[in-house]
This record gives sequence, structure tokens and C-alpha cells, in this order.
Amino acid sequence: MSGVRMQKKQQPLERRTMEVRASRRARRGMVAFVCAACMALGVRETAAAYVITKQNKRIEGTDIRAKANGEIVLTTPQGTRTFYPGQYLKAVADKPADFDRAVRLVNAGKHAEAVEILKGIVERFRYLEWDQRARALLAKAYAALGQHEKAAAVFEEMFRIDPSLEKNRELQWAYRDQLLAAGKHAELSRILEEVIRRGDRPDAARAYLLRGDLEMARNQVESAALDYLRTVILFKDQKDVQPMALFKAAEALEKLRDARARELYEELVREYPSSPYAAKAKGKI
Repeated sequence: MSGVRMQKKQQPLERRTMEVRASRRARRGMVAFVCAACMALGVRETAAAYVITKQNKRIEGTDIRAKANGEIVLTTPQGTRTFYPGQYLKAVADKPADFDRAVRLVNAGKHAEAVEILKGIVERFRYLEWDQRARALLAKAYAALGQHEKAAAVFEEMFRIDPSLEKNRELQWAYRDQLLAAGKHAELSRILEEVIRRGDRPDAARAYLLRGDLEMARNQVESAALDYLRTVILFKDQKDVQPMALFKAAEALEKLRDARARELYEELVREYPSSPYAAKAKGKI
């Protein structure tokens, strides 16, 4: 009976530990996300006000503003021109004066201050590209503050405004990390099942790994171990995820008191000696 009571006491602690790990993972993933977002959005920092029409013609201006309905008003030397939704591919304003300050605040770890500035940029530069760049930083700031549900919502807004970003692999994985950290397990599970079903090997390997993390967050250690092992066994060609998969599979087996955990730790050290996970594994063997 005492063993059962002890196990019940330990479960909340293990659950909190998994939540902390998910939060840390989500914050680390945001660095790659912000870099990927800037590349995907492709906005030049020195860009003047301009519009790219559906005919891929660039029209320069001296001032630009957007209405709430998505209409773009561009001031040119020849006069004012209005572009309606569907008539333009992109509308870009000059860089907001406070954007660089927000970047510095994020880099300095002053995320709460950065959030207020970035929210203002999103509002003032809606439909003018800088709102999306601000959202990228806003998601990073929210994640750093542990406000993962807000970070996930920022992702969703980015994808709604620019559906092409849904094809950006790194953005999608950063979003999925935020869903896990936010505890949105049902939504994440549905997404991962779809990723696995599509059969793209790099994404499927990461999907099994993240599904393992999801199961660990639910304290479903056996199921998590199976998904980590699927990644190890079925995706040996995906070298970038193998060290993590080996380590997590070994950790899960160790929790289950399975002797095969040591074999996986040894394989990790042998096959991927320069990996940070190998350094952790050495302390286990």
C-alpha cells in the first residue's frame, strides 16, 4: 500500500517535470522559428513603401497605409492609388521606428517590454508585412514568458494571414512545440496523425518523436517508448533526429526498468559521440 501511495505522490511531480521540459523545448525551438520566419517573409529591412501587384509589378511609393478591410492606399509622386484585396500580392511599409528596439529587448530577455511594442506594431502595420515580422518576435517573447497558448495563437494568426507559411517546415514544428507546451494535446495529436499519414520521412520522424513527448506529458510512458523506438528503428536515415530519439527512447525504457535502456545509451555514445545527447548518455552507462 505504501508503494502505491508513493507512486501517486510521484505522478504529479513527474507530470510537472514533463511540463517544464516541454516548455524549455518550446522556447529553444523559437530561435529556429524566428530565423525561418524572417527568411520566409522575405522583407528587406531597408524597403521603402511599395506594392507588388498580381501581375508581379512593383509600384514604389512615398507613403503607404492599410485599411481594416485590407485595402492598401499607396502615395506615389503621381498621386494616390488604392489597391483592393485580390489586386496585390504584397504591400510593404518602411520599417517601423520601434522595431529594432523590440528586437533588442527580445535579445536582452526583456520579453514583457517587447510584447507591448510588438503588439503595437502588429496593430499599426496590419497587412503591411511588418505585422508578420512582429508576430514572429511576439511568438518568441510569449514562449520565453511561458505563455505558450498565446504563442500558439500568434502562429495561427500568421498562418491565417499568409497561408503559404503553412508550407514552411520549421514554422510548423515550432508551432507544434507550442501546442505541446500549452497543453493542447488533442489538437496536437490530430496534427501529428496527419503528418504521419502523409508519409514525408523527415516530418514523420519528427512527428513520432513529438508524439512520444506528448505521451510522456500524459504519463503514458510505454506508448512514448514505442514512438521513440519507432523513430530509432524506422528512420535511421534521418540522422538529425536519431541522437534525440535514442536518448528519449533510453530514458523511457529506463523509467520502465527495461534493461535495453543501457544498450541504447551505449549506441548513442558510439554512433553520435559529438552529440549533446551523447554527453548526457555517458552519465547513464
